[in-house]
Amino acid sequence: MKQYWLSILLLTACAKDGADTTPCAESVCLPGGGLISFSRYDPAGTNIFTIQGNGANEHRVAASGAMDIHSNWSTDGSWLAFTEIGDSSSWICRMQADGSQRQRLTADGTWSLVPSIAPDGTRITFTSDADGNYEVYTIAADGTDLQQLTFTDPPASHVGPKYSPDGTRILYALKLLPGDVDQDLYVMNSDGTGPQRITFGVNDAESRSWSPDGSRIVFNNVVNGVGQLFLMNSDGTGLTQLTFNPGTTPPLVISGFFPPMSGDITPAWSPDGEWIAYASDVSGNFDIHLIKPDGQGHRQVTTSPGQELSVWWRPFP
Repeated sequence: MKQYWLSILLLTACAKDGADTTPCAESVCLPGGGLISFSRYDPAGTNIFTIQGNGANEHRVAASGAMDIHSNWSTDGSWLAFTEIGDSSSWICRMQADGSQRQRLTADGTWSLVPSIAPDGTRITFTSDADGNYEVYTIAADGTDLQQLTFTDPPASHVGPKYSPDGTRILYALKLLPGDVDQDLYVMNSDGTGPQRITFGVNDAESRSWSPDGSRIVFNNVVNGVGQLFLMNSDGTGLTQLTFNPGTTPPLVISGFFPPMSGDITPAWSPDGEWIAYASDVSGNFDIHLIKPDGQGHRQVTTSPGQELSVWWRPFP
């Protein structure tokens, strides 16, 4: 009976938001439409889009001539942070959910990337090379009070920090030397204290995500040159491979800012914990895919000729 009423509530929420009201398989039709945000690569302007988990109602959030990637939503879903890529700089930016009130939060002259909004909406963590190599920083949501959290000598690179669901910890990847094959995962307190290494011998090149309850982590791991998805407990135990792409998967080479990419990248956990969205080029170009944390239920969400990258979920309203 409980499951019956949950199904009714899910369908009602989808109908209220103007979404496709066709009965959804399992929980792909999520409250609020289960919106996934992503960037569609285009040399003339890479814009941020949203689409429902069932593939309906694709919408461009903002049209600009910039390269906008790495979207990340506030907990209430009213605004998002993202990276704007320029010719010689990148900026942490924010805008409202409808694309209005676009604002740069970080200064010119640095590469500032991959924002993550704290659950209470007051701060944003990101990576920047402002001190000569990539370190983890935080900034107030209005662009004031910049704080550096990690301090290492070049050429160490701290990348892609992500706030835990309770806001007390930050997950990030760290490569100590340029020639290192591995880029392992670390967790530290949200004030930068107590860093702990939680993986040994993985190459997490393209993003990572906490489960909604903070107990597990999904991440991209490059194995024999191809991106695969892996799961583990938040303390690094229970490492499990989730996807298995062939070693012949060709890379996407955009050049410039982007490294070559192939296989499965940028995984993000759905707000209800039932699905993981990610970008994958196993079908020929990068599209959005979904898979359950147990490896079942795979489905492809987009089939456009473009390259869909930088996947994230908008929280439930």
